Amino acid sequence: MVQPEVITTRRGRLVQLRPIMPEDDILLVRLFHRLSPETRWRRFLDPLPDMNDRQIAAEAHRLAAIDPRHEVALLATACEDGDTEVVGVTRFAIQRDDPQQAEFAILVRDDYQGEGLGKALLQRLIGLARQRGLICLWGLTFSENRAILGLVQHCGLPAHLTYHRGELRLELDLLSAGSPSLPR
Repeated sequence: MVQPEVITTRRGRLVQLRPIMPEDDILLVRLFHRLSPETRWRRFLDPLPDMNDRQIAAEAHRLAAIDPRHEVALLATACEDGDTEVVGVTRFAIQRDDPQQAEFAILVRDDYQGEGLGKALLQRLIGLARQRGLICLWGLTFSENRAILGLVQHCGLPAHLTYHRGELRLELDLLSAGSPSLPR
């Protein structure tokens, strides 16, 4: 079981990292509405301008209801005006055809970008992937997504970049000597 952890961002804001729960779907809906089109594009490879509230709620429900045998998802939450809000999320889904690899994704809300939250989420995710015996985390993005490219470049692990169907595939080698701290 992953224990919640409180971190301090570069701007001095307190953020709790914790496992996602099914009831977090409501928080994910609120997060979606606070993302800029550019951030949506970088995370989902599409700005998703035409999603209606029902579609957003259904996707949030799907993302919050993970299968713990094959998926891990962490939220970064902060207290804002007395309410808990999601300011970041990361996840991996183990590939069914290759259980030593998993697709990963990471998202940080616009007003928390550049504060070290993405790095903290990725390091925690890498530690959890290693605990599961995974050897590779991979994700798809566009080559213009400088934020994820910089994050991957500074995560302490070798990253292999290849183009795949017009998108950039990032692969992190979890067997290398680089060793982000394991989660508590």
